Amino acid sequence: MADMFFHIEQRSAWVRTSTHTIIYDHDPDYMRFAPDPSGKVKRMLRIWLAERKADRPCLRAYLGTVTFCFIRPSFRDLCRLFHLTTAAAKAAGQSAKALRHDLADLLRKYIHEEYG
Repeated sequence: MADMFFHIEQRSAWVRTSTHTIIYDHDPDYMRFAPDPSGKVKRMLRIWLAERKADRPCLRAYLGTVTFCFIRPSFRDLCRLFHLTTAAAKAAGQSAKALRHDLADLLRKYIHEEYG
């Protein structure tokens, strides 16, 4: 059985809700906007189910993005993420319960860092 884990890519975006302006961290202007107090920097976690290979991880399934901004991630987004984790685990022949538990621990860590 393969050794599965969650591969996380952290991204950031500067958001001004009053004008619906979003500047992502890969944009050259991001560093100019990030300290601007008229907006807020939000953090996003892009999450994949991955398999460990000898030289690098093999991404098996994209599960979704969790956004941390003005409030904690939405319940709906978290439910979708756990549903997709269950489906991906079953497709990979893994224990869905164990992977959901690992995902819950991982998300608790990020939520605690962001709001703790």
